[in-house]
Amino acid sequence: MRLLTAILAATTTLLSSCTSETEPFMPNATVASEFTQTDQQGNPVSLSDFRGDVVLVEFWATWCSPCRAHTPLVKDLWGRYRDSAFTIIGVSLDNDLNAWRAYIQENDLSWVHVSDGRYWNNAVARQFNVRATPTFMLFDRKGQRVGSTWRFSEIEGQLRTLLAN
Repeated sequence: MRLLTAILAATTTLLSSCTSETEPFMPNATVASEFTQTDQQGNPVSLSDFRGDVVLVEFWATWCSPCRAHTPLVKDLWGRYRDSAFTIIGVSLDNDLNAWRAYIQENDLSWVHVSDGRYWNNAVARQFNVRATPTFMLFDRKGQRVGSTWRFSEIEGQLRTLLAN
């Protein structure tokens, strides 16, 4: 637990200089929530494929050091909730898709990953007006966006609430 607290504190410090344009966790179910993008094997993945699950969408990239710092935290969250009607979709803003695939494999990131290889012009990132990485968005079981944040510490409480409903 102390290690997790230390990681959270270090990550918060890292993020404070990288994500000044991203708001804290804010409810917002007004954005059209459907999207489709290709996974690392070339298969199309849509948000609607996971209706009935609570979905955390993480906008990240291998070149983003705060994103890499979050990897253990996201892995821990996935390990604790993956059997609870919960899905993570990692939307990568990488333009080097080989580096993206290698990072996923080397770090054993077993949740869903998608990318179009278009860097900041990633279609899903543009759809949701993502201006910083990492950015996290939660979607309820109906596929409605219920909030977004760059503060990872704010996710778990909202996740528990959504899973309880």
